[in-house]
Amino acid sequence: MRVLVIDEDPKLLAKMWQALTAAGMRVDIDRLGDDALESVAAVAYDAAVIGMFLPGLDGITLCREMRRAKIATPVLMLVNRQPDDATAIPPEVDDHLEKPFAIDEVVARVRALA
Repeated sequence: MRVLVIDEDPKLLAKMWQALTAAGMRVDIDRLGDDALESVAAVAYDAAVIGMFLPGLDGITLCREMRRAKIATPVLMLVNRQPDDATAIPPEVDDHLEKPFAIDEVVARVRALA
């Protein structure tokens, strides 16, 4: 399984990379939404873990652009707080997880999405 992880926090990226690779997944990392859009267009990922607040293209816009480009990669959105209502998480996002979270939860949800 190949997964793309996009977030602005290098420590969180390192933890997710370690946990997902230990679970047998091949993991690519991006820190910018613009770079991630290029990555998902070039590689057929089984899932993407995307932070909501990214430098450049934010996570929600990234998901919308992916769907406009007909990129069907399942998305787990990492949110900084629980949204006030269901409309805060757009329909382009397949699942979301509130920060802070247990890293094992990310692994389980990525497996479920893929």
